[in-house]
Amino acid sequence: MRITSDAGTREVTLKTGSYFFSEGIAWHEGLNVGDTTVSYLMIEPK
Repeated sequence: MRITSDAGTREVTLKTGSYFFSEGIAWHEGLNVGDTTVSYLMIEPK
């Protein structure tokens, strides 16, 4: 994935079953630059 946010742009390799948690990101963009399908389940706590 190529991830762009106010912190810049970086490329990461995701492993099956991996997860991500943050306290919040003002904005971001994710682009699949690989050869496989990527799926996410996003939960936003209120």
